[in-house]
Amino acid sequence: MAFFKTKEPAARLRADLDKLNGHRTDITSQLDEAKASALALTEQYAALIGDASNDEVAKVEGSLSDTERRVAALNARLSVLQRKITETQAELDEHLANEAANRAAADLDRDHAEFAIKLAALVVAAEALLPVATKIGERVTSGKEIEALARAIVAQLPPAARRIEDETRWTCGLIVRERPSRLVKVEHAA
Repeated sequence: MAFFKTKEPAARLRADLDKLNGHRTDITSQLDEAKASALALTEQYAALIGDASNDEVAKVEGSLSDTERRVAALNARLSVLQRKITETQAELDEHLANEAANRAAADLDRDHAEFAIKLAALVVAAEALLPVATKIGERVTSGKEIEALARAIVAQLPPAARRIEDETRWTCGLIVRERPSRLVKVEHAA
């Protein structure tokens, strides 16, 4: 019984990204309102100069100054928020790339394991075929061809299998380390 379920890292990062984008939308709308207010106050200030009392002009100047500070503060908050969004997006992309690389390496490893089982069965079958092919080869010419083929399988497949295993291990490491695009298909976060 789990009281606290932890989200998958990708789901958590997507939720964080959605929340940050929601904050960005909110701050952007506040910024738009503040800019519109600053523009209206600037026009009002321009209209008051020379025609209104000093108190009215000072009051509009104070409101305009406050609004300009609010615009600057919102711009700063938006800039910080945008940086956080960029960092979270990069973290999500990196996480998805790591997951894809690990999946691709596991798939290759699983495919190699299946290949190795079938290759081992072929070698065992060739070893079992060799004595029978030798007996038949003593009397039938085609039997010598089968005997030669069985000997080649028994002699050449085990070293080739070791090379394939080494190359598979190396390729799995490469996939996890470097994530080559021809081997790793990454789901990009939108």
